[in-house]
Amino acid sequence: MQAKWLSCEDPWTNERPIASAPPEPATFLVACRLVPEKGVHIPIEAAALARVPWRLRIAGDGPERASLMQRVAALHLGDRVELLGHVPPARLQQLMAEATAVLLPSLWYETFGLTAIEAFAAGRPVVASALGAMQEVVDDHSGVRIPAGDVAAWANSLDALASDAARVALLGNGARARYERHFTPSHDADRLLAAYRSLPRPAPAASTSPS
Repeated sequence: MQAKWLSCEDPWTNERPIASAPPEPATFLVACRLVPEKGVHIPIEAAALARVPWRLRIAGDGPERASLMQRVAALHLGDRVELLGHVPPARLQQLMAEATAVLLPSLWYETFGLTAIEAFAAGRPVVASALGAMQEVVDDHSGVRIPAGDVAAWANSLDALASDAARVALLGNGARARYERHFTPSHDADRLLAAYRSLPRPAPAASTSPS
C-alpha cells in the first residue's frame, strides 16, 4: 500500500523566481532537528574523507548540536562545515536556493520527509538515505539514494555531485518537475478526495414498520 504523500506551498513566484545554478564551491545543506537518528554526523564525517573541497551547511538546533560542533572541530573542518542553528523559514528557503543539493542522511525510517519536497519545490536535488519513505519520494530523476550510515558512500556520492554541474542541473530540473507532478497542494487535495471517494458507502439504515 502506497503511503499518503503530503505537499508544500510553492515558495517561488514571478517576483521571486527559482534560483539559477548554485555558486561555487559546491555547498550541501542539511536542515533538520539535531538528534542522533537524523544522522547529521554522517555528512560531517564524509567531508573529512572528501577529495573535493565541497562545503556543508547545517540548519537546525537540538540536543546533538554541541557534540556535532565538537566533531567538526576534532576533524579540523571548521573552514568547510558551518552549523547555523535555528533559521527562520524565509532564510531556509534561501539556503535551499543556494545549495548544490539538500541532504537527508537519516538513520531511522522516515515516514515522509517534508524537507525533501521543499527542496524539490526550490529546484534542488535531494541526497537521501536509502531507507524508509525516502526510497519512494526520491527517484533517480530528482536525487540520489545512498545506504544509510555508509560514510564512504556518502563521501563518494557528494564528491561526484560537487564535480558534475551538468548532472546537478539535470537532477534539479527533475526535482522541480517531480514537485509539480506530485507535491503541490492541489495534487495533495486531489489525493485526499480520491481516498475519501474510495471508502465504501455506509449501508442504508434498515426501515422499521410500526407494530
